[in-house]
Amino acid sequence: VPNDVIVKSDHRVLGRVGEKIFLTGECPSWGACPLYQTDATATGTFKIADLPKGTDQSFFEGHAASGRFVFPREDGSIWVTDGSTAGTVELVAGGGSYAANPTSEGASVSFETPNSVVVTDGTQSGTHVHGVGGHANVVALPGQGFFASVWEQGKVYLISGGALTDLEPNRSVK
Repeated sequence: VPNDVIVKSDHRVLGRVGEKIFLTGECPSWGACPLYQTDATATGTFKIADLPKGTDQSFFEGHAASGRFVFPREDGSIWVTDGSTAGTVELVAGGGSYAANPTSEGASVSFETPNSVVVTDGTQSGTHVHGVGGHANVVALPGQGFFASVWEQGKVYLISGGALTDLEPNRSVK
């Protein structure tokens, strides 16, 4: 195995889709950040792409969505890969802040940002950024979508099929 694909201490496992494991290598100060895929064999370990360095070199845990691997970077950008160079693209441009806490439901995955919830099925057309005006805590509702609570505003939302529905909570005690 060439030295640039050996898992080193500065490599970070991001997650997996089926038998494919995705990891990142060291982001040198002068260049791009490498993204690797492995099936835990020497012949099945290779670099997929060099991603632009951006404002920060960090990657966060990702999740599977429709057979693709979706992962955020610390600059707030969200990327997807199908395991090929051509199939590794940015879905949501970074806004200078983080996208984290991936939550899977069905074929989709959501990410929390400081003022929005991003839900994607791993495609450009199936990616939706929902402005919620504050930090949301998101949980999956199997078969329905995602439930998001924005505590700063006392708001709760259902995110399903690309739509954001405000579920004004009943403030009475039963």
